[in-house]
Amino acid sequence: MTLNNLISKSIYYGEGNTSYGRIAAQQEHEQILLSLKNRDMDAYKMAIHLHLELIRQLLQ
Repeated sequence: MTLNNLISKSIYYGEGNTSYGRIAAQQEHEQILLSLKNRDMDAYKMAIHLHLELIRQLLQ
């Protein structure tokens, strides 16, 4: 199940469907991928934790 199926896009992207939410999510995803590419497990764990925390807050 994807994030799109879990919550409204207006919640994730912000009111008015601004680009801020999309940019923030894209930056988080890039950090996750970069940490994997660099084999930096500490950075990976931190990036995943922060990303999941954001999703948890959005789902409340």
